Amino acid sequence: MAIPNEESIKEVILKELYQHRDKGYSLTAQETYRNTYEYFEETLTDDEIYKRYQNSISKWANAVQWARKHLIDEGLLLPKNKSGRNKWTLSEKGIKIGRKLYLEMMDGEDIYPNELEITIKNDLNKLEEEIDIEYREGNVKQILSSKYERDLALRKKVIEIHGTTCQVCNFNFYTKYGELGKDFIEVHHLIPISNFKEEHRVNPKTEMAVLCANCHRMMHRNHNKIFTVNELKQLIKS
Repeated sequence: MAIPNEESIKEVILKELYQHRDKGYSLTAQETYRNTYEYFEETLTDDEIYKRYQNSISKWANAVQWARKHLIDEGLLLPKNKSGRNKWTLSEKGIKIGRKLYLEMMDGEDIYPNELEITIKNDLNKLEEEIDIEYREGNVKQILSSKYERDLALRKKVIEIHGTTCQVCNFNFYTKYGELGKDFIEVHHLIPISNFKEEHRVNPKTEMAVLCANCHRMMHRNHNKIFTVNELKQLIKS
């Protein structure tokens, strides 16, 4: 038996990390070693896996370490100072390559067929955590996000209709932050929820807008008057 060539190891690392978008396309070193090993376990001997080799745990560990180093050199993995302690994380370039390799392996069937819905679910989960923290840390405060704004189906429809570019200042999170900002935008009620005296079915096209975080805050800054999109646009121009 022989250690797989480095290109094969690198491809497996990229495919494996791509499958963990829920963790930020990132795994710990131990998880990466284990998951990568599973692709090649039938071709590796116990000595190659476990017997100490030079300064590494084994020949297998040494080969994976070199593959990681070269992936970092090629800009496909984030360097140690950016990936976090004991983390192996894909860069933006690495995500694209990892996705390509994964699709080839799965005959074109992506693990994330509905990326927008996955992104929104993750964002909403984080929003719920932030709101919970805000309530627990001090007195009850006014929260800009309403139950409607946190609704997955409504939020998804608003973004599908209006896109992810702020309707006031044209800021786009993906353009600015790359993969980190993909499909991210805040949604805003043009008609305040407090105006509804009874249950109301929100029209995502005419009653909602998409805003960057800055413009969303400014919309609500004056509690006596919620600005319209055009009013805030004029304020920026003036």
